[in-house]
Amino acid sequence: MRVLLDAHMLGHRETGNESYVRELLWAFAEAGKRNVTAMLSAESSTDEPPLPAAIGLRRFASPSNVWRLAVGLRQACREHAATILHVSYNGPVSVAAPLVVSVHDVSFRRHPEFFSPRLRLQFATVQRYSLWRADAVITTSEWSRQDLLTFYPFLRDRVFVTPLAASPRYRRYGEPEVAAFLQRCGIDRPYILYVGLLEPRKNIHRLLSAYAVLAEHCADPPVLVLAGKSARCDRDTARDLAAMEQRGFVRVLGYIPLEELPLLYNGAMLFVFPSFYEGFGLPVVEAMACGTPVVASNRTAIPELAGNAALLVDPGNVAELAVAMERLVASAALRRELGHAGLERAAGFSWRRTAELTWQAYEETVNRWNHPAQSKRFRWQ
Repeated sequence: MRVLLDAHMLGHRETGNESYVRELLWAFAEAGKRNVTAMLSAESSTDEPPLPAAIGLRRFASPSNVWRLAVGLRQACREHAATILHVSYNGPVSVAAPLVVSVHDVSFRRHPEFFSPRLRLQFATVQRYSLWRADAVITTSEWSRQDLLTFYPFLRDRVFVTPLAASPRYRRYGEPEVAAFLQRCGIDRPYILYVGLLEPRKNIHRLLSAYAVLAEHCADPPVLVLAGKSARCDRDTARDLAAMEQRGFVRVLGYIPLEELPLLYNGAMLFVFPSFYEGFGLPVVEAMACGTPVVASNRTAIPELAGNAALLVDPGNVAELAVAMERLVASAALRRELGHAGLERAAGFSWRRTAELTWQAYEETVNRWNHPAQSKRFRWQ
C-alpha cells in the first residue's frame, strides 16, 4: 500500500491540525511504514521540529490551496502511484485512489457564530462535498463521530475513530530546566496557563471573567498566562484582555515553539481549558502528560478524554470556573492528586496506537475499493 498524505499545513503553525499530521508521520516511521509520502506546501518549513527521514517528502508546485485541490493532489497521486490519499477536511474533486478525509470536528455546524461568512461557505460546500466523496472519514473521538453522523448520516459506515495523544516531548522536566525557560520568558510568579487559539470558541472572555473573580479573592493571585496564536477576538474580549495585561494580571505569550511548550506546561500551577467545543482537546492531554493539574470544560469530547483526571466545569458558568481554579490554587494536595491522575490518564493515549488505527482504516478502505460490491461509497441515507 502506497499512502499519499496531504501535509500542506506543516510549518504554518496550524496548531492542532499541524500537530496531528506531524505526529502521525513520526508514528508511521517508527512503526516501519515505509511507503508513505507527505506532500508539503511550496512555502512550508519543516525544520522545527524535523520530520522523519523514513517518510518521503515532496512539495506542491504552487502554494495556492485552490491549485492544490484542483490539480496538485491529483497530479501527486499519479506521480507516486498512490493507492490511498489522506487529506484533512477538504479533498480534490476527483482522484484515482481511495480518499480518506480527517475531520477533527464540525464546530461550524454547532457554532456558526464563531466563523466568518467565508469559512462557513467553504465548510458548507467544499467540505461537505469532500465528505460525500470520501471512502473513509477519520475523526478523533467517539463524541466527534456521533456529531459527524448527526449532520452527515450518509457517513454511517465510513467513520473511523483514532484518538490522539501527547507527543513524547510532553513529560515531566527537571526544575532547573523549567526555571531557566521561565526566566527567558520573563515569568517570575506562579501562573495559571491556557494554551490554544485566542478566539471566541475557546471561551477566552469567560476565562478572563473567572480569573477576575479569582483575583478578587486572592491577596496575591497567580498570573494568567495565555499561549497561542491570536485569532478573531470579539471587541469585549480584546478590551478586557488589554486592560488586564496593563494591570499585570495577564501575560500573552503568543505562539510558543513546540520544543518549548512542554516546559511552559511543566511550570504552571494549573492548566485551564474552558472551550465550548472540541473534537478532542489535545492541550488537555498534553498538560496531563506533563503532570499539570487541569480544569476543563465538561462539554463535547473533553470528558471522554479527561475522565476523572481533571476538574470539569460548565464553560458557560463563570462562577463555577472561578471556584474550580480557586480550589486548585488553594490546595497543593489537590494539585498533586490531579497531577498524578493526569499522568496516568495521559499514558493511556499513544501515537503508536493512533498510527495502528489509522493504518487499519487505510487497509479496510483499500479493500472496499478493490471489492466494489462491499463498498458503500456515495450511498445516501
